[in-house]
Amino acid sequence: MNKYSLFLVSLMLFFFCCKQKTQFDINLAVFEQEKIKKTEIIKFDNTEYIDSCQFIQLETTEKSLFGEITQLETFEEKFYIYDRQTKKIKVFDHTGKFLNDIGKLGQGPGEYINISFFFLNPKEKKIGLYDPSKSAIHEYTLIGNFLRTVKLPNNQDLSCVRKSVFIDDFIFCYSCINDGENYTYIILSSNNYLVVKTFCPYPVKPLNPMYAIVMNHPFSFVDGKFHYLSLFSDTIFAYVNEEAIPYLFVETGKPNISSTSLKERELDFVDNPLQTCVEVWRDDKYSPGFTELGETDRFIIIRYNFNNSFYFLDKMKNSGFHVENSFLPNLGTPSAIEGNKIIRIWNPFDISTYKEFINNEKGELPKQLDDLLRDYDPDNDNPVLVVYYMKNNLDER
Repeated sequence: MNKYSLFLVSLMLFFFCCKQKTQFDINLAVFEQEKIKKTEIIKFDNTEYIDSCQFIQLETTEKSLFGEITQLETFEEKFYIYDRQTKKIKVFDHTGKFLNDIGKLGQGPGEYINISFFFLNPKEKKIGLYDPSKSAIHEYTLIGNFLRTVKLPNNQDLSCVRKSVFIDDFIFCYSCINDGENYTYIILSSNNYLVVKTFCPYPVKPLNPMYAIVMNHPFSFVDGKFHYLSLFSDTIFAYVNEEAIPYLFVETGKPNISSTSLKERELDFVDNPLQTCVEVWRDDKYSPGFTELGETDRFIIIRYNFNNSFYFLDKMKNSGFHVENSFLPNLGTPSAIEGNKIIRIWNPFDISTYKEFINNEKGELPKQLDDLLRDYDPDNDNPVLVVYYMKNNLDER
């Protein structure tokens, strides 16, 4: 081989290697269908994936009693829980003992009239709640002392936000379908709480003012990155360097429906968006996509709101399970995630249903759950938190 030919081969190899690296950097990973096995259930005591599972009964007192839990966040072994019925954010320690409320309901300085959502700021160790009645963010210490109120512009309504997470001086928010710009995710500045970015529009733009919640826990925060879902898609996306890029595709065996197909079918998001989701879910030709996402360092949990099943994927082994039953236990519907802990709220109905199932199957409750529920009163006692401590063996790769 002459010098000129050798130069050409070297040049081709250089460009090939560069191309391969670029593709690896920007192309999404794929969980292939043949690597996802079907299984009926992942039990509480599954030691291959779960280090331990803890059941925490939230203390029941006159001050701590819940009506309707709509948001749960956790930080430094404490649980922050918003109760829409009492309009209070209640704080419990890692044993379930009630500690304090955040702020005070009222119309005076430092008081709030209503709460749409709240967020934790771990960097400054404070909590912020959005008061739609005052169009403001109220800041408090983690023990509930008032810090300040930040008034928002009249044209910035955050009533549609249902869940948020603090990342690098910004607050990433999930928004339900709304009558504004029709975006699923909103990024706020943590300094003045102004909107700095919106992304991921819904596939069909509502024509009339309305609000509808069609996704429950559609994002995760892992390795410093914000991962999120898009409606009617089997792809998980990552928001990196102010750009949304595909992160992971899960082969379900069916294609996703396109926005064009939605419009051609005349499925009406305006009058009944939930019915549209049901229609797509019932269609055997299409995969409905995913509406719930939970992610730890090693595992990904995704499901569609109307399915009983969920996908449990192991990033370390590049394989996973399509689990038929998301309720027993309900690992497939996370309420909050902190590190490698997945937290789920068990309300009294869940507990009664599970006990009935165990009795009918002539099975045994896990001992710690059996001890906890022996004197549990579903009519009067507060819910139970189920905390899964997931395995994290990424170093074994």
